[in-house]
Amino acid sequence: MTDRTELGQVLPLAAIFMTALLLMAALAVDVTSVLSSERFYTTTAEAAALAGAQDLQKATSRQIEETERTRSRDHAMSVLVNRLEATSTPTAGTCDPENDIVDCALPGTPYLVSIQTPSPSCVTCEPFRSVQVTIRNPAHGLTFAGLVGQNDWNVEADAVAGLQFSGKYAIQTLRPPDPQQNGAYPNRQNISIDGTNTWVNVTRGDVGTNTSVSTTSGGRITLDSAAGYRIEHIDDIVPDPWNQVNGLPEGKLLLRLIPDPGYMIADFDGLPDPSQGKPKAPTYARQEDGRWDATYGPDACPARGTEGFPPAEVVPGEPEYAAYLDDPALEVTCYLPGVYMDPQGFVVNQNTEVAYLLPGAYYFGSKGISVTGTLLGGLVANEPGVVLVVPQDADFTGNNSVAIILNQGNEACDANECRADPAEDWSGDEVVSPDGLGLTIQIPRDPTNDICFDDVTPLNVKACTTGNDTLNLPGNGNLSISGVIYAPSDNIQFNGNNTSQIGEVGQIIAWTATYGGGAKLNQVYPEPDQVGTVRLDAACTASEVCN
Repeated sequence: MTDRTELGQVLPLAAIFMTALLLMAALAVDVTSVLSSERFYTTTAEAAALAGAQDLQKATSRQIEETERTRSRDHAMSVLVNRLEATSTPTAGTCDPENDIVDCALPGTPYLVSIQTPSPSCVTCEPFRSVQVTIRNPAHGLTFAGLVGQNDWNVEADAVAGLQFSGKYAIQTLRPPDPQQNGAYPNRQNISIDGTNTWVNVTRGDVGTNTSVSTTSGGRITLDSAAGYRIEHIDDIVPDPWNQVNGLPEGKLLLRLIPDPGYMIADFDGLPDPSQGKPKAPTYARQEDGRWDATYGPDACPARGTEGFPPAEVVPGEPEYAAYLDDPALEVTCYLPGVYMDPQGFVVNQNTEVAYLLPGAYYFGSKGISVTGTLLGGLVANEPGVVLVVPQDADFTGNNSVAIILNQGNEACDANECRADPAEDWSGDEVVSPDGLGLTIQIPRDPTNDICFDDVTPLNVKACTTGNDTLNLPGNGNLSISGVIYAPSDNIQFNGNNTSQIGEVGQIIAWTATYGGGAKLNQVYPEPDQVGTVRLDAACTASEVCN
């Protein structure tokens, strides 16, 4: 039989356990409510942060100014007002979008919201191009926790979103570190700015190198660091081995080598049959065979979009240069596009010789190009320009030239609207990169050292024997080349003469790049800034809040 005393003991214990279970269940309801609210706050904050980050984008620029930040805060606030069902949009005091919004009370709601740009707790993004949104309910009501003296709870969630830009290299050098020198990662400088008064000013682009950048005394390289452009490099050298003006330009250490983009070379072998309506490129055994007319006059050297040789107003550069072209003493020769196989190479001699390349694709034999006179092409805005293809084992020598001006359009341009369009090959297609950049000079990569380009893991770098060929160009005002110079296996050298004249080139992709002798160059990425990618900061997600 059951002892009545035992029954009397079990019943109170059961009551105690039942009460505890009920209390735990009640508290679980409150915890579930808090977690559910937190998830809702997080997703709402993420939506507002993404909206705000989107409005940080400035058209054709990475630069972010207060106008964009005000617009960002305003957009983020509109999302919060809508999703949190506020009765109106607050704009005064701590809610003014002209400044960071901190603990702004949303009308008709229990919420305090904050919208800050730059973000104060960005982890994986760039703080100055990010926005942080915080939603806080300082008195989230609890139903059952009041039984233990807790009537409400502070519930808070954060989210950070920002703009991210991929590397956009105005200068890109591909030579990998050489394990045969100074250990696994020697300080071989792929980009060198040498000599007094030698400087390179990079616009609308980053600098990328598979080792690092060096400058000597008096040499300097500048980037628009305020807009987020920087030098991306492999060698981990402290301090950065380039001259820094007030700590700039900023450097970023890369974890992988920059690969060759592998731009297609305009081909002149196996071109479509003329019967298909697409002519093959004509081949000229001698340079003279490609001449249109050696006479300077109103009916000579017709260029697309012009009558006769391009008049002074479509020639880029200083006014005195236009006057120079009008000099009747000049020997001005127009050349037709095609294949030039002259055993002496394509030669433009002396101060009085001007070679004007009519629009199209030009291919040169093993002797390459030598320019001491003037080489012009692509001078008509919004019309097809020229592309020059030089064999990998040939040289392009123009450092002593009077002028080399290619695809600049009808004036000394600082915007693409007045440039020449990309050249057309013999299939009628534009010679462009996959991103649509016009290619102006092409030198195919050395086929004997593909491994130097294919292996992009720094831990497995190779000693490479490529890079023995040189592209020599003037490094001052007598050089103006728009578009892309693509020479992945060649060393590009810019040699100046310590003048005040400033040259201009577009994108450079090369094995190495050296600037010396007082060279002064503006390197302008050939296209406006790309639109940034809007991303949530990895530290601010629905499962892991910022703080």
